[in-house]
Amino acid sequence: NMHSAYTLINKCGDNRPTHLISGSITNDEGYSVNGARLDLESLQSGVMTATGGTQQSFVFADLPAGGTFTIAPTHALFTFSPTSITVSPLTANTNISFGSSIRKFRISGTVSDYCCSGQVPAGNVPMKLIGPFFALSGERDLSSPQVEIRVRTNANGQYIFDGVLPISFDQI
Repeated sequence: NMHSAYTLINKCGDNRPTHLISGSITNDEGYSVNGARLDLESLQSGVMTATGGTQQSFVFADLPAGGTFTIAPTHALFTFSPTSITVSPLTANTNISFGSSIRKFRISGTVSDYCCSGQVPAGNVPMKLIGPFFALSGERDLSSPQVEIRVRTNANGQYIFDGVLPISFDQI
């Protein structure tokens, strides 16, 4: 049984109880988040890493009883809540869970006009970001692969496309 404690016999021949820490990562709607990296850190075991599978469940097994363990997920496209969980002391098999939200990106820059007097900020210039992005609300417009986000530069020629979501969970 994967979730029962078991005994590991170490090289010195004494029996030391071990436990496991298992869990899952879900998004705002309760669906599993795939491909997150999970780092488990402890003074006893150093750093161990697991990558969540298609159901984003994970298991760190053979952990010494009584230890202190901190688990932290990372993923290029997601933020997590909480950012880490510490189990101390580990006295039994423990199940933990993390929530996640898709990371939103900012695209910004400055538009300048070059004329006889040099570089001049181009204010009030219409800017358009076109692509098969997720809409700002997190919904994907499946009827049209092209989504437009429009902004104008400020008086200093600066623009910001805020809250841009990536095209997919696999790439930015």
